[in-house]
Amino acid sequence: VTPKFVVRVTEVVRAAIEIDDGHGSEEAWQAGWHRLGWLNPDGSPPDTSVSSFLNQWQREKYNSLNATNMAAKLVGHSDEAVSFAAFELLTSLLVGCCLTVQDNLYELLSSGEPWTHTLLLTFIEDFKKCVMLLPRLKLRGTNRESIDVVGMAFEEEEEVVFKEEVIEVDDASEIIKKTGGMVRCLQMMVEGHHHNLQVWLQHQPHSPRSTDMIVESVELLTQLQNHVSDSFLTVDSRVPDLMVVIFEFLNEMVVGPCKSNQNVMLSPQTGLLALCNRMLAHITYSAAHPNPAAFALQSRVKSAMLTLLYNLLEVADQDSVLPLFEMLEFKAFNTQIIQLCKILG
Repeated sequence: VTPKFVVRVTEVVRAAIEIDDGHGSEEAWQAGWHRLGWLNPDGSPPDTSVSSFLNQWQREKYNSLNATNMAAKLVGHSDEAVSFAAFELLTSLLVGCCLTVQDNLYELLSSGEPWTHTLLLTFIEDFKKCVMLLPRLKLRGTNRESIDVVGMAFEEEEEVVFKEEVIEVDDASEIIKKTGGMVRCLQMMVEGHHHNLQVWLQHQPHSPRSTDMIVESVELLTQLQNHVSDSFLTVDSRVPDLMVVIFEFLNEMVVGPCKSNQNVMLSPQTGLLALCNRMLAHITYSAAHPNPAAFALQSRVKSAMLTLLYNLLEVADQDSVLPLFEMLEFKAFNTQIIQLCKILG
């Protein structure tokens, strides 16, 4: 069986989930193709609306046909095209917070089989690739060359790598888009306060090497923060949008609340609170902001961060939230509240 064949089969299963209404009506399959983005002749955005009942029925049916098993095991496939097709299938199965799919996914992942660790490594490798390509991202509105060189200071050390593969700027944009989709998939795994998956994504007790997706996500946020200022200046939403998605994933990891994940995020070793301090110090409000669109981008990122900080306090033990009060620069909060009040009049 060739990888190309596996990709086709995976895409067919994903399409079947969307077009199946139990009756085979023309209206259903046309709506399904449109949701997949495969039937938009006028260039209109895909229609993602579907009734809650039909959404659950579709996911539960194909979950019972082992689609969840198939998708989860293929995400870690060595062929990138197969892995991506499987990731898209898994994402489709998780749409609408289908508890049956989430429960089955947890049962599969908690088995501790080797492929379960490979699945998480696929996400981490994507994060690393995203960080590597960030310096190559051509920001909209800048005069950078279409091909950029990563790590000029380390040119001699990395010379062989760069000669082997010249990466176009578009690849950086694509990997940012893909990473956003993968983080959204992680978020959908735990939506609805699925405690077992919240805990498993932070620690895998039956794996020979546990992976903490909270720590990995905070590390990615830290790297993105180094580039977000340029994005604000050029009103380029790609990096800010990815930061928002990561904050939303972290938020889903603690709501419920999930106290063990709260403790991990509040730990100084994780670095989340230090990251928030840096963002509070550098993303400020100004009545004379030169560009309303840039101001809106900054506000979206900060809003996602503040929502996470708020939920870290949800039913938290007094001792566990001490790091938050000890590490956060509340002077920055006070300054920004004053600035915002002046803007709002």
